[in-house]
Amino acid sequence: MPILFELKSKPGLPLDVRNLVPDSVKEMTPTQIGNLEIGLGNRSVPVSQWFDVSGESGDAEVVFQGSLENVHAIGHSMSCGKIEVRGSTGRHVGASMSGGEIVVDGDVSDYPGYEMQGGTIVVRGDAGDHVGGCYPGAKYGMNRGVILIAGSAGKGLGYRMRRGTIVVGGDVADHTAWQMRAGTIIVFGKCSGWVGVDMRRGTIIVQESFPMPQTFAEGPQVVVPVVAMLDRWLAGVCDRYGISVPSIAASSVRTWHGDALAGGRGELLVAMTR
Repeated sequence: MPILFELKSKPGLPLDVRNLVPDSVKEMTPTQIGNLEIGLGNRSVPVSQWFDVSGESGDAEVVFQGSLENVHAIGHSMSCGKIEVRGSTGRHVGASMSGGEIVVDGDVSDYPGYEMQGGTIVVRGDAGDHVGGCYPGAKYGMNRGVILIAGSAGKGLGYRMRRGTIVVGGDVADHTAWQMRAGTIIVFGKCSGWVGVDMRRGTIIVQESFPMPQTFAEGPQVVVPVVAMLDRWLAGVCDRYGISVPSIAASSVRTWHGDALAGGRGELLVAMTR
């Protein structure tokens, strides 16, 4: 039986629950967990003030339930286990996580997967800005792991991404893959402006054409076997989590290379429909 955190009422101030991860609470009783402190605005309060806690100790699965839009940092720095979020939630979901999985049955706000080092984040709704990015001054953003968003995502997705995979079933806003260092981004919907600006390496796969940055050079239309491999992998992931995103329906891809101002070793692949 998972450890259940049921929110008593919607907080008027940001509620930071970064310490309520399976790593920390799996060996605690509900009473012990209720005595832990979490952040409310600029002060600390006991968990029991805001959550009804139930479940059994020893279980590495945590469930959050309630009106969680102002509850932030769920799964921050987690390294094992599973977190299920029943509803939409706030910022910094899975930031700095290195393992385990987070499944959100709703939307997430800004900064999900910030500087994550491993693990999986699945969002059945939409995501806000700066998915898989990094904090100001940091060298790299997301450096391993998988982020799967069934809906759309905001601006700055994959900022300074170093490794890992981000999949978006819907649209993305401006500055996707800005300063991308490596890794893979797949977008099934429409891309807004400034895709791949200042990217050094990495792969972006899109389903719909859009005006390419002038610093990208067009290459040939080719068959890329790895696209079919990614399609099979993605089908398995979607089946596991019970979500639906389109297939990478392509017999070949149009290739673009850039950003020329950053070495030109990144690739942008536009899937050509069968």
